[in-house]
Amino acid sequence: MTEPRFWRAQTLAARAARGALYPAAVLYGAGQSLRRQLTTPVEAGVPVICVGNATVGGTGKTPFCLLLQKLLAASGLAPTFLTRGYRGSMAGPVRVEAGHRARDVGDEALLLAAAAPTWVAKNRAAGAVAAATGGARLLIMDDGFQNPTIRKTISFLLLSGDEAALALFPSGPLRERASSAIARADAVVIPAGATLGPEAEGAIVFQTTVKIEVPASARRVVAFCGIARPDRFFSALEENGCVVTARAQFPDHHFFTAADLQRLRARALKEGAVLITTEKDLMRLALGDREGIVAARHAVAVDDPHALVRFVRDRIGH
Repeated sequence: MTEPRFWRAQTLAARAARGALYPAAVLYGAGQSLRRQLTTPVEAGVPVICVGNATVGGTGKTPFCLLLQKLLAASGLAPTFLTRGYRGSMAGPVRVEAGHRARDVGDEALLLAAAAPTWVAKNRAAGAVAAATGGARLLIMDDGFQNPTIRKTISFLLLSGDEAALALFPSGPLRERASSAIARADAVVIPAGATLGPEAEGAIVFQTTVKIEVPASARRVVAFCGIARPDRFFSALEENGCVVTARAQFPDHHFFTAADLQRLRARALKEGAVLITTEKDLMRLALGDREGIVAARHAVAVDDPHALVRFVRDRIGH
């Protein structure tokens, strides 16, 4: 989906749209709460670290999972990833192999599998058990904070800092109120410089910085992406010194067609520019379609990596 403009806009029309959907948002929130109360979580048999958020769409969960895996691997642990495989056709549980495509297991699974063993399962509890049976000793679960079917050893909650001003789905992008999510989280992760309300008092908080790493050849670019918040990507390119001559945004997790690529290549040729996209978008392109397209790397760093590793090791007992 493409995020509706009325979710964040403050115009009269946007407020009216949010108000019209308020009854549905109340029902959605009640349903989420009831589901948590009525579900008995499954024990995976190994520690499960969940990286989630409070909103629909991206807050950098997959990049943080990759950072966490890198730090834990450097400390002697060997995490395995578990993901739902959004928009992939395979229900799983299945371990991601070299022959899998984004249409099979989703773009995020391919990114994760390039770093560590990765399992995909629409049923997260079944996926966790299958991964443990298959030899995993520690799981990092990409998303699933609101999923009560599996018991988590640690839950990281990624917040952007603006959640207090947002409404519950479908009036807004919130999966649940930030206060409720913070109360269930073991640690909160926010961008450096962001602030949290009084509901976060006493919470363990880690701060992250994000930068876009752009290939040296990509200074004059035609940028395209199919992510939840495309403006962030386009702005980051400009902040990195790129001259963005044109930008094309597609729905989140969009599978690019031959016609899409033909139009993009024609525009880049006209502008005398390089085609650039995100790493995640590149995963949804066949290898033969990637020629002439470069990817900007989404790099995340945490304020105190040693404290993050100690926190995880203390919680999982290693």
